[in-house]
Amino acid sequence: MSAPARIHGLVPGVFQTDSQGHFTEPLSVRLAASLPSPSRLKRPPPDMTSTHAKQPRLSESTPKSPPTSSDQRSATVASPALATNKPVARSKQEQVDKLFENQLSRLGTFVQQNCSLLDSCSSWDAFAMAVHGPPHLQPTVGDLPHPAAGLLASIHDHGVPVLFDDPDWTLEELDAAVEQGCNFSAMEHKEFIADEMLEFGKDGFWTILPYNRVRTLKGLRLSPAQIKEERDRRPQFIADHKSWGVNEHTLPTAPLESMQFGGALYRLLTEIRHADPKHGPIHMAKYNIKDGFYRIHLRPEHCLKLAIILPQYDGLPPLVAIPFVLTMGWKNSPPTFCGFSETACDVANSRLYKRHEKPHRLEHLPAPLDNITVKAPPSSEGPPTRPTSQICSNASASPRDGHSGDSTVTTTVSRPLVQLQSALSAPPLAATHRVRSAPLSYIDVFVDDFIALCQGSKHCLTTVRRILLHTVDDFLKSPLQHPKAKEPLSLKKLSNGDASWDTVKTVLGWLIDSMAQTLSLPDHRC
Repeated sequence: MSAPARIHGLVPGVFQTDSQGHFTEPLSVRLAASLPSPSRLKRPPPDMTSTHAKQPRLSESTPKSPPTSSDQRSATVASPALATNKPVARSKQEQVDKLFENQLSRLGTFVQQNCSLLDSCSSWDAFAMAVHGPPHLQPTVGDLPHPAAGLLASIHDHGVPVLFDDPDWTLEELDAAVEQGCNFSAMEHKEFIADEMLEFGKDGFWTILPYNRVRTLKGLRLSPAQIKEERDRRPQFIADHKSWGVNEHTLPTAPLESMQFGGALYRLLTEIRHADPKHGPIHMAKYNIKDGFYRIHLRPEHCLKLAIILPQYDGLPPLVAIPFVLTMGWKNSPPTFCGFSETACDVANSRLYKRHEKPHRLEHLPAPLDNITVKAPPSSEGPPTRPTSQICSNASASPRDGHSGDSTVTTTVSRPLVQLQSALSAPPLAATHRVRSAPLSYIDVFVDDFIALCQGSKHCLTTVRRILLHTVDDFLKSPLQHPKAKEPLSLKKLSNGDASWDTVKTVLGWLIDSMAQTLSLPDHRC
């Protein structure tokens, strides 16, 4: 029995095929049928006159005809979905709109307060001092035993300069920048930016003013606002000083050699590898400076040069945000801040000889989550091998001072220790890479993240923690010393375990196991 013929549905025609799938119609016929008909090539636009004439006005009441049986049936079927989804979606949207309206009201009030304060001040410098307050740096930073103490003292007394190699912008250039507006990412997160600016304004880091109030002020330049998405974190607000040439014409007044964070991971791995295992496991802890860049203030007369354009908000004029501190996105912000953080790290390391330190007000936050291991590894010749990447090095000194020698760090998969010993004709010698005889105590920094390493008892770990906490206080003011300051260290990260001692910790994006001497990627990066 032959297979039945099949029907192929090709738009716009339907063609029949034989039992083997071949079309029975010729190709020319099928191609001609596939083309649109002349009546479909060009259609006149619909007549909207009668339609508009039949539509009633909103003020007029139109009688509704009773629904038919089909209408009742369709209404009965659709009513559960409408009753459950639309009211919920409408209520959520109303809540969002209400919150945004409240936020806009707060933003408008904040802008109005800034305008009133600007009118009451005799000069822009006086306005900047009234908003920002005194410096966040300690006045005694110039007395610290460090070569960079003079630089920090100058920043405390005068602020960070903002200098350019080109003339000031003209009014036409400023108006063109305002007309262009901020980046698209900032427009998508305009609610978040408004909330961030209100918080930063409360802390004295930024001020927001209408563009027409600052348009004629000397030295004003503009950059677009930008938002950077972060994994498992809030979006990050950035000033895009690169797009319109602000970074390009900035003079390098900051010490570029202070940016040593590129070798932080290598220095940490070197210290871990060269520590003597007989002193016990190596514990690690991380401490983060909250709003690090915002702790260093600019010169008041130079703040207008780093102003940014905010998104356009309904009911408000074009707004300009003006920083009184280092901004995320400015060319000189990283080297300037690293000059502070690297100096603090050096001072902390110089104090690690102490065997006792007085208690600190924040040490109770990370202490409950400490995971202190007191048992030492079974062998001093090296850690047991595991099927992961090993930390290997033949360095002879810690490279933090800039002398790296012939040290190398490679990631290899080592063979089992039994196979290695069987390949040797003589008994294995003691490990020669252990160049540190005393227990390890070391602190490094990656921009605004301090990483501490320590071997020894619980008392030793507590002493190192207190030394680092007190050193940060010697550089930055606490809320007890500054009217608008918050704690220099992030309280959230002090409480969530980052600053707690442990032998396994994610440091600079890498999972480090100091007991197994392994380096691996976290699960989300594998």
